[in-house]
Amino acid sequence: MARAPSDTIRFLTLDELGRLLAATCARARDRALFLLAYRHGLRASEVGLLRAEDLDLKTLRLMVHRLKGSHSGAHPLQPDEAKAVRAWLLWANRLTARDRHALTPLFWEHVNLYGRQELDMRTRIAALA
Repeated sequence: MARAPSDTIRFLTLDELGRLLAATCARARDRALFLLAYRHGLRASEVGLLRAEDLDLKTLRLMVHRLKGSHSGAHPLQPDEAKAVRAWLLWANRLTARDRHALTPLFWEHVNLYGRQELDMRTRIAALA
């Protein structure tokens, strides 16, 4: 749906961004997800397309697969983004094969061929502790 010409795009203020990232600090997955999504302007569906092989942490590059007619391409990663992704991948490596069943990297989203389901990772975290 096209925006009316008088509509303006609102961006998060630095304070709002700081509060959002502070709220995600406790969970490595959320911090990495929100940093990448915000900094690279990713739609939720584009975040869901990210795979571990889209990351090159040595050269600090992220391959973004755009939707809705946008152009895909490689994006540079900032050092704090790479640090957040590394922290998530270290945590994710603790998951067992059973925990990973039907989950797709990079952010382990539950896949259901007949629709989308939410996966409460807190229940899995408690089981791992």
